[in-house]
Amino acid sequence: MELYIGGAWQGKSACAQKRHPQIEWIRGSACTWEELCRAEGILGLQEYIARALDEGTLPKNFAEKLFQANPELVIVCREVGSGVVPLSHKERIFRETTGRICTQLAARCSLVVRVTCGLEMILKMI
Repeated sequence: MELYIGGAWQGKSACAQKRHPQIEWIRGSACTWEELCRAEGILGLQEYIARALDEGTLPKNFAEKLFQANPELVIVCREVGSGVVPLSHKERIFRETTGRICTQLAARCSLVVRVTCGLEMILKMI
């Protein structure tokens, strides 16, 4: 499993797609849990998390279940925890949940890359 993180419009998707031109990508905004478990790569994991929270379908122990189901998945996820803390309880839950999931996924990933201004910073490589 690989994880590419960074702020909005920082080039993380382009970086992941450049490193993996052969894989088929799905979008977090539209995929199901079953599709996620079979996917080669996902763009916008944070969008999947937001949708699943809204629908009440986010599996308990999401990161562990995803790793068990799809250990070769390449994940692109926007960092959502920086900046001003939202006033909305729903937005705070989303930020906290996304941060915790990314932390748990990063612990299992063989490669974690942070992308800023199109520049890759390798945070973890096994």
